Amino acid sequence: MAQKLKCGKLQDLRKCIRAVQLSDQTLESDDFLVLAVQRYLADPKHWAQVGICDGNQKDMVLDVIEVVLTDGEYKVKVILAPELNSLIQTCQLQAGSHIVITSAHVHFDETDIDSGKTVIVKGLTVTGYGTLPGDKDLSRLQWADDCSPHEQTCLPLTSSRGYHVSVWSTMEMCGDCWKMEATLSGLPEGVEAKDIYGIKDLARSWGSVRASNPALLVRVQVKSRMIHYAKPSKNDKWPFQAHLLVADKTGACTAVLWNAMCPQLYHSIKEGTVLFLRKFTTKKSFNVPRIKPALKNTQLFDIDLNINSHHPETEVKVIHESRLPDGIELPNRLYNFVNRRQVWCLPDNHICDIAGMVTYVGRYEREHINNKFGRDTGGFWVRRWIQLQDGTSCKPFHLQLYKVAEGMTDLDIRPGVIVVCTHVRVVCNSEHIRSSHDPRSFHLTSTAESQISILNDDLKEQLKDEEIISNLEQWSHTQDCQHAMSQALVGGYLACPTLPGTLDGLKSFFKEWQILPSTDWERMVESLRFRECRQLLVQATAVHVSLTLIQDNHSSNASPSKKPRQDVKEDSLEVTLDFATYNASDAMVTLGSRCLEDSSFPSVYTADRWREQKCRLAFPDTVYMGENNQISSQDTEYTNNHYFTITWTGLNTKVLLQTHFLPPANCFPGSKLSNLLKGNMNTESKSARSISGLHDKTNTELQQSIAASILSGKQTLSTAISEGPNPEALRKVLLTASECSDKRYLLVLDCFKERDYAEIMLNRAFEL
Repeated sequence: MAQKLKCGKLQDLRKCIRAVQLSDQTLESDDFLVLAVQRYLADPKHWAQVGICDGNQKDMVLDVIEVVLTDGEYKVKVILAPELNSLIQTCQLQAGSHIVITSAHVHFDETDIDSGKTVIVKGLTVTGYGTLPGDKDLSRLQWADDCSPHEQTCLPLTSSRGYHVSVWSTMEMCGDCWKMEATLSGLPEGVEAKDIYGIKDLARSWGSVRASNPALLVRVQVKSRMIHYAKPSKNDKWPFQAHLLVADKTGACTAVLWNAMCPQLYHSIKEGTVLFLRKFTTKKSFNVPRIKPALKNTQLFDIDLNINSHHPETEVKVIHESRLPDGIELPNRLYNFVNRRQVWCLPDNHICDIAGMVTYVGRYEREHINNKFGRDTGGFWVRRWIQLQDGTSCKPFHLQLYKVAEGMTDLDIRPGVIVVCTHVRVVCNSEHIRSSHDPRSFHLTSTAESQISILNDDLKEQLKDEEIISNLEQWSHTQDCQHAMSQALVGGYLACPTLPGTLDGLKSFFKEWQILPSTDWERMVESLRFRECRQLLVQATAVHVSLTLIQDNHSSNASPSKKPRQDVKEDSLEVTLDFATYNASDAMVTLGSRCLEDSSFPSVYTADRWREQKCRLAFPDTVYMGENNQISSQDTEYTNNHYFTITWTGLNTKVLLQTHFLPPANCFPGSKLSNLLKGNMNTESKSARSISGLHDKTNTELQQSIAASILSGKQTLSTAISEGPNPEALRKVLLTASECSDKRYLLVLDCFKERDYAEIMLNRAFEL
């Protein structure tokens, strides 16, 4: 048995690793605290610095995970071996974790005389989470003596990259270099109004004026999402470009920020910003802007103004509005605002601007990024749902907001603030509609050009002529707005967008119809990363149905007994449909959580506890801030609802899926479970309603009360979530579960991965 070499101090880490490399000993360190976890993309220089020559591994591994460790006295940077990257994406290893290093090596890049000694950790054990002993001051920690000058900077430890990428999303950049503010100024000395070219003149003669360095003065009309085009096969410090749509009184065209100009200018440039440009290159545009500005009497020219940091270095100045020279007229940014009542009539893919008071802020979810061939790239989008109300309808806007639209800063989007969203797209999902009686659902989603802002005094001044904004501000002071805010919610599962209630409608809804076989269920669920969401289509048969009733934050019958019943009594909270499979379930693989956690339900928004609620919504910090940064979850009021737990099994492989279904608030005693599962509340026959006792006095009063509140606009989605369906109605619905026995269903599942459990929500179930 190999002898262990104990490493108690980070000051000696490299020496201990080298000693292990030269002997038959194994390494075991003391507990070290993870101060920071950072990520960047690999390139050829990185592979040389860590000594990996395997071409297959280079092609498969894109991410480099960099970790800063401390022992309470010193700190060092290390690189995780690629096989350990999954510890980060499953949130098993994070800032604040305590680890023991069990395997590592030190590598020198012998082709570079300036390279340092890079530590690559190959094996570690996470031993816990906590603070440093003795309440050490994290700001006074020193770098170990053998750390190179480059290691002590905020730049990536290896590779040619000049930036870090968000641990959770490939489309978001990290670091102070992305938050630089350009200084507002006037025109450069010696430049007068008569020296300014027009875009129209430039477009007509750009081939001859490129060498004369024409000066332009333009206003930004549209700002697009920054494009990150890094490739693992190419060394590139700043692989970025950002497209702007700019205009003057003569016309409009595209301006492109390239490479190092993106960190310098992208954060400072907003829609409406005035730019002075000189020493740029002009080329014919190959990318026609998706969104053309609504400019009166202004032509869009197909040229690109390329803004570079070299060859040549473009002169760019952000001009203060008050310092524009006399005689210069620039078109104002024109908006296309619609209210909630108007958006209902807009066609699919229509681009518009909206504004509203936030009444719901959803949890962050991660969505896989696929390339143009439909293949998984290994990267993620980060998105969430928010709901806005503007007083023109009792129904809210449902906006799917991708985090990149929020910009480089952390916008404090919370209930009670007015949010302005530009360039959002209408998604109608109308392909399944065959008649005017078919329900029409729609939502909005952010686009590559979307800009999300919180309405402040400066923005109010810019939008003072917009009637919709003025009406919204007036409504925000009414009692109706206060009533909406009293029902504001945060987090939890939201089944949005609404799916069709028929199988034919579902087929037209999904553009890529792909059903996952039961042989792949376990692989798919186990491969989910932290906060990743996936919507799956599967075929299955029902095994068991149970009803969980929430009373004073305590559940009744949260887990069913294992004794099968041959009959179902009215007061029973479980129904077994497949006794053979249910009795053999202990020997089968079971996927999904047994019951729902509190975090699956929305919490009631309160202003004095918003900091705690916001921290629970956010991803874990990638920089450890100490014990004071930890948030307590006590005293949080969750709107725990009653729910069904339905266990399914595959048609071929005997794998069990534990799914949870949230019944609608307007669930009456005459409802059948099979109809609820396909989202159809209108298929109950009169005889069924009569038999179930729907026309009893109590049930009629319940039905009329709910219907009246919905018609009057007093009950919204938030009310429905918080009040939930009637328990007695759900007990009677459970009695109809036996009708689902021995039938094959197509299930639509919403899967979501938390730290240590997988939440599988049943969105729809259609009998086949």
